[in-house]
Amino acid sequence: KIAELMQQDPQKALSELAKMPPGANPLASSRSAFTVDADEDPAQRPVKAAAAFALPPGPNRDAAIEALLNSWGQVDARGLLDWASRMAATDSSVLKDAMLSLVKNQNNTALAAQYLDKLPDATARNQVIGVIAKDMANDDPAAALKWIDQVALGATYDSNVKSIFSDLSLHNPTQAASLLATLSEPDLRMSVISARAKNWGQN
Repeated sequence: KIAELMQQDPQKALSELAKMPPGANPLASSRSAFTVDADEDPAQRPVKAAAAFALPPGPNRDAAIEALLNSWGQVDARGLLDWASRMAATDSSVLKDAMLSLVKNQNNTALAAQYLDKLPDATARNQVIGVIAKDMANDDPAAALKWIDQVALGATYDSNVKSIFSDLSLHNPTQAASLLATLSEPDLRMSVISARAKNWGQN
């Protein structure tokens, strides 16, 4: 019922969700109401998204946003990011959450990375950089390091480089030692060596 009402009158659907007693399982209703379907009118997706993000803070809102981002990302990932980018001027967390959902749930890291420059908030941008870099490094550490060099500065750059080498030295110390030579900053290189020396058989 709630899912059908969301298609016809989102505000009324929200009102019905708010009035549901605990036994009615409002979390399940939120997930159902805000799930994006491939055969629905694409014009309904921004309406549904705005309604989800307008819910009061709490588990009901979290469930609605999770269902929305995950399902919209499966149906039309670029459409989701385009909408979230338009929202970023007033609330960058919308785009941040959409990007993180694509990386974690859809394994669509490459597309998410294309929208990084549309994040106006530095804290959100740095958080997304960390998640994307970690996901990239799982497949191609060298490519991840090259990407970080292009998008990150200062402490964000240093922390992500160290994180990649920390993981890589545990699973592939030979490759970690080889990639170490690509680091152009001597202080950072020495910091990585000091932190991971035991994994490379150094003292």
